Amino acid sequence: MLRKCRIQVEDFGEVRTSPGLLFLEVLNREGLDLHNDCGGQGKCGKCRIVFHSDAPECTPGDLRHLSKEEIEAGVRLACFQQVRYDCKITIPPAPTCELLDDL
Repeated sequence: MLRKCRIQVEDFGEVRTSPGLLFLEVLNREGLDLHNDCGGQGKCGKCRIVFHSDAPECTPGDLRHLSKEEIEAGVRLACFQQVRYDCKITIPPAPTCELLDDL
């Protein structure tokens, strides 16, 4: 039997899952709202998660969408990252949008 990985999600609790699944599918299955306008296709860059330590290597998709500062802070995109080991993450709040008065 495969070992289950434990994902400790700040302000939510622990999620157990099989290794190899994408964080986006695991967290969505748990009912957590990960912002992903593209439906997990790797195009919008909004499904950010923050690793508290030992962030995985960046994928080419992470590098396309994240700044150097975000990468150094442990931010990764859930649609590109597979669960491989126990970890603790935070799901940042949804980005805010500015309302423009002169439209």
